[in-house]
Amino acid sequence: MAGTGVESARETIKLTNKCARLGVHSALVLTPHYYGGSMTTSARIKFFTAVADASDIPILLYNVSKFTGVNISAEAVAELSGHPNIVGMKDSNGDVPQLATFLRVADPSFQVMTGTFSAWYPALAMGIDGIISAMANCCPNEIAEVQELFDAGNRKGAQGLYQRMFPVNGAVTGGFGIAGLKFATDYCGYTGGYVRNPLSDSSEDDKKKLTAVLQKAKVSNKRK
Repeated sequence: MAGTGVESARETIKLTNKCARLGVHSALVLTPHYYGGSMTTSARIKFFTAVADASDIPILLYNVSKFTGVNISAEAVAELSGHPNIVGMKDSNGDVPQLATFLRVADPSFQVMTGTFSAWYPALAMGIDGIISAMANCCPNEIAEVQELFDAGNRKGAQGLYQRMFPVNGAVTGGFGIAGLKFATDYCGYTGGYVRNPLSDSSEDDKKKLTAVLQKAKVSNKRK
């Protein structure tokens, strides 16, 4: 899956089909947002329909209001979920009632996924079994284990692990930003690396604070 959403339908289609030629199986298309006041429900439906009609691979809607300032409506999801080339969505708002609404109004064939660990346990409880989470870069096993415990009927264990990891999610997706996520990824034995300009790497003070969060959550330091 590749992220191919840009501000115009034409350029989104162009990038999506270029990715398709390179072997990508599906495209995650971010909501256009530069002219936020004009991004009405009808405008979003028009945009995603045009992209889906012309894309050589299936597309998924990507809703992340924290960064775009716009939010896909339930009305748009209800209509777009019936398009044969729009197969699902990643909703990263962390708004559990909205997530439940999307699930309720969408076509049964449409894959609603949460895009944040903060909504993972509630999402599982309402029947959602897919997540695309930033925290998976540093703690993929814990995310998978929450689902494994839930699917095995161990709701108490799943909820306990979810609660234990909840502060890590807040730290690496909000509190310490991309630099914090990369540091946490390195800390856990994966490859986070450096952020790109104009972002800055974590300060030593932030690294200490984030290390304390990770240690409290009992996340293993695999760099040792």
